[in-house]
Amino acid sequence: MAEISGPENSTHSPSFHTVHQGAAASSFRHAVDWIRGNDNGNDTLVYASNALIYLAERRLWKKEEPVWTVRQTLRSSFVEQNPVLPGDQRPVISAMSVFGRNGIACGFSNGTIAVWIRSESLLWKEHVLSTASRSIGSICPTVHPNTAEGNNNTETLFVLAGTSAGATLYTCHISTNSLTIVVQDTVSLLDSAVCSCSFQQHHSSLLALIGTANPRHNKIWVYRLDGTTPHLVGTLSGHEDWITSMDWWHSTEYSLLASASQDARIRLWMFRTYTEKVTSVLDDTVPDDMEDPDDDLSEGNKDGVEEDEEGESRIEFAVPNASQNSNNLVQHVTKVTLEALLVGHEESVTCVKWHTNPQPMYGYDKLLISSSMDRAIMLWGPTLEGIWTPLTRVGSAGGILGGSVGSSLLGYCGATINPSNGRYLVGQAYGGSLHIWTSELISQQQEEELNSLPLEERASFVRWKATPCITGHFGGITDLCWETSQGEYLLTVSNDQTCRLWAPIEESDKDSIWVELARPQVHGYNLTSIASISSVKHKHLMVTGAEEKELRVFDAPRTTLCMLQTIHGEANSVDDDIERVDRAFIPSLGLSNKASAADRAEEADAMEGEGGSDAFSLTSVKLPLERDLGVASLWPETRKLFGHNTELFCLTSTLMSRTASPLYEPKTKSFFSDVLVASSCKARDAEAASVRLWDVEAGKCAQTLSGGHKSTVATLSFSPDGQFLVSSGKDRRLCLWKRTGSPGKLFELSWSKDTAHKRIIWSVDFCPYDETILTSGSRDGCIKVWKIDTQDLTTQVTELCQFAPSFKIQQKPDSVTALAFAPIPVHDDRQRRGVIAVGLESGRIELFEVPTDSLDDTPPRLVLAFPPDACHIDTVTKLAWQPLRDTAQTKLLLASSSMDWGCRICEISF
Repeated sequence: MAEISGPENSTHSPSFHTVHQGAAASSFRHAVDWIRGNDNGNDTLVYASNALIYLAERRLWKKEEPVWTVRQTLRSSFVEQNPVLPGDQRPVISAMSVFGRNGIACGFSNGTIAVWIRSESLLWKEHVLSTASRSIGSICPTVHPNTAEGNNNTETLFVLAGTSAGATLYTCHISTNSLTIVVQDTVSLLDSAVCSCSFQQHHSSLLALIGTANPRHNKIWVYRLDGTTPHLVGTLSGHEDWITSMDWWHSTEYSLLASASQDARIRLWMFRTYTEKVTSVLDDTVPDDMEDPDDDLSEGNKDGVEEDEEGESRIEFAVPNASQNSNNLVQHVTKVTLEALLVGHEESVTCVKWHTNPQPMYGYDKLLISSSMDRAIMLWGPTLEGIWTPLTRVGSAGGILGGSVGSSLLGYCGATINPSNGRYLVGQAYGGSLHIWTSELISQQQEEELNSLPLEERASFVRWKATPCITGHFGGITDLCWETSQGEYLLTVSNDQTCRLWAPIEESDKDSIWVELARPQVHGYNLTSIASISSVKHKHLMVTGAEEKELRVFDAPRTTLCMLQTIHGEANSVDDDIERVDRAFIPSLGLSNKASAADRAEEADAMEGEGGSDAFSLTSVKLPLERDLGVASLWPETRKLFGHNTELFCLTSTLMSRTASPLYEPKTKSFFSDVLVASSCKARDAEAASVRLWDVEAGKCAQTLSGGHKSTVATLSFSPDGQFLVSSGKDRRLCLWKRTGSPGKLFELSWSKDTAHKRIIWSVDFCPYDETILTSGSRDGCIKVWKIDTQDLTTQVTELCQFAPSFKIQQKPDSVTALAFAPIPVHDDRQRRGVIAVGLESGRIELFEVPTDSLDDTPPRLVLAFPPDACHIDTVTKLAWQPLRDTAQTKLLLASSSMDWGCRICEISF
């Protein structure tokens, strides 16, 4: 294997910049939060996706419409350093919470707890606190300064984590100078299943609250921390199902604790404290009659009706004053009562949050936000009589949160509002999209006039306007491709059974904003592959494959073309000669997108109420919302291609190779009118392992290539001139098929090599500007470059070089899962050398310079290893360079997809 030069020895060190990072939020509760910015609303939205943490910021499209885009990713190192055993799954983030302005705590599905701390230089550093065996269901961190003498440079971090086996309190010391965290103590607080937890500073003590997840009769367990020692002071009963969320509101007179439950109820608990003098030392022992946390039939739990009585004191506990002396002992006595019971949701309440700044808009000093699986988010406020009523409701009341298939029908997992000014409300849909609303006054009245109105009437002048969502796949992305005629947009398919279209909406000195503009296919099977066949003759055509036996061909509707024209600000192909429908619909009992309006009434009724039916129309100049994407942006299906006997696995087209590079000049121009699609399916025998070639325009199979493989063909690639097709897969055999020129037999097996690699070959790719060069990558951690020689009417393939990725796991090169030749070469010492992007099983991505001439004996050279935070956390499934139209262009876009749900686009300048 060739020795690899490092990037420091290269004269071509490309610059790197990430322009797009798209992924859906996890469907766990406690997966979305905010990092407070300044008072102008420049807060950072933080959400967990798979095993990554995404940080998003607000930008403006056309200087008016807010668009939220990911600007940074935090990638946990321990996930990468601990390889997954066969049959196991990689750990994902199951709970997350922000503390302060520079801290994030997250719990993983394998029980690991990690804390991220941001330094003054805005760099994030990860600290792993512990590992356990059970998934973390909830996590709550809080930081307190260390007031002990000589410890001015340290802080105390408390982390409360809940699992199905109980709750654990971690006490840590943070060094503010070196940003190191040391775990000082670990205490188990409860041996019952835990669903939520919370901290509250209470005078000189810290309260830790734990919400249980028992089959019935759940409680909030209240602990008081003196220093680092917890003391149980009582329980709050009333909820009949899992306690899912808790949040605090404070005033100078009292505090309110809001608790939510799967019993569709919200309870408000009032903590009111007064000071009294005592003549004896406080007895801080737990009462003898305290119920067993696992005893569902305890006397205190039998009658749920009595628990709903408001004003009754549930807990009364005392805290000694820190300034006490032996002659004048003073203590703070706290009484906890049920302030209100909020009934309004029809399904389980998943989250409660207090509005951070309701006074300017509503005039209230306190407002409560709640989310539920009934597809609604409510804002609650008290009347002058103290009765809590819902003021506003957003979401889909009885409607849908996306398409009729493959999207969320389960409502919201959580909701949160930005802390600086409370203008941006975020709803975390179960399908991963983050729905965002912006508050605004719909009245032109003067502020003085609004202030004079009653609170209940003033609330009617506040409107929450839906704005574009943060969207992405909520399952592993299996394939992607660029639109082949101009590289106008990117298409991705996923195990979440959707196909999504991504395009830039702003070109300026800053980064382009990439958003999801359409959802061409919403299917009932996991999508496995996609190929663009968009040509000058007929643009915006694509073919997809799923875990079914037929290929499906789609053509863009006029709504998509109008949207592309709007965002690009120039004439597009809206008025081309192709007959197109306005939009497509999914029948109630079917999987094919229809171009008829038979189901229009049902979809229109579902979208009415939020203006969804008009939000994605031919005259729209607005970016689509989640509802529009799932229903109104579908592409009509034009035909099906039958022939395979098992589930489809891989697709490619001749156009994907021919249009990749402007440097290539075809030897036979007639090949440009010959558009072929190659497909393969899952196979265990030679018959099923055949490759099929399709004439999509004619709607038929042009040829079946058999005799090359004995098991699944995992990867296919055409040469840029359409002369060759290379295939490989699980049998480790590399096959080269050559065009014959005969109408009845387009291709024949020209060359093959058994055991071209030691393990399964996951990726092959032709050089886009040289039809005689191809590369292959395998699970054995090896990349090979091959040279084709067609002299003397025979085809010979020789190996130019082989090398391994620089990244290693357990001292072995990582498995290669994706390869892509760059559309332009680099020149070094008068030699033209190719650039290959290499995607690995760990999620890492690297760029290598490789020889493309047999006379070039220079070894392959690593020119760029992507920074860890710019890489995926799971297997890279596909790499694709955006097709170039200009030979002078030096900035290239590389798209990558991964099983971590993420789609990324990086700008690389040579």
